[in-house]
Amino acid sequence: MKWLTNQKKPITEKEIAGLSGLAAQLPSSYLELLLLQNGGYPSLNAFPTTEPTSYGMTHLEIYRIMGLEELVSEVSYERENQLAWPKLYFSADGPRFLAFDFSTDEPSIKYIDYETLQVLGVAESFEAFLEGLYTETFPIEKAASFPLEKRIQLFYTLSAEQKGQLLEHLEDMPEKQVYLDLLADLIPIDCPKALALTENQLTYFRRSLTDQDAKKLFEAFKRAELDKNQLKRLEKLWED
Repeated sequence: MKWLTNQKKPITEKEIAGLSGLAAQLPSSYLELLLLQNGGYPSLNAFPTTEPTSYGMTHLEIYRIMGLEELVSEVSYERENQLAWPKLYFSADGPRFLAFDFSTDEPSIKYIDYETLQVLGVAESFEAFLEGLYTETFPIEKAASFPLEKRIQLFYTLSAEQKGQLLEHLEDMPEKQVYLDLLADLIPIDCPKALALTENQLTYFRRSLTDQDAKKLFEAFKRAELDKNQLKRLEKLWED
């Protein structure tokens, strides 16, 4: 498995040596991933289940794997339904989590759905979990209904053309800063499409933007060597 983006720095061997408590029992296969990048969006997004989830699915969707500092042993959903076994959560989707279960010598992987109180054994080890991961494809036109992390992961798995199509469907998403970050990432790989989407943002969604937002996009276009006249037209569109 690979990371889709390079948004976070890797951990160091010194940090690993300083781990204590449950963190000191983390599997080497997980720590090796963090030596490449300290959490983020995995290139593979699904894992088969031995029995259907409460949603009737025969696989789990994994959008993001947490970095070392994000791991927690308890979550707010446990206030009414606490699980007694020692664990660290490493992936989340609303009330649904993946966790390391430290009740055995080799930490196994559990799926916990606090909405339905379903607990499933996923894999005997994190290494087996990585080996079982595969890619599920998702319809771009339905992306507006996806969880935020799923949208982000999907963006980074798509081709340049598909990235633009996805951002078309997400133009009015409320998480504006996330959208603008994705749009900025589109600029160097599909500048014409990014230009059209930026024009839409400056025209129809300007109330959700700040001067800093606009300037960041303009700087990204400069780095992509956008024609100076087109850039001036963008800046005038914002100023007007």
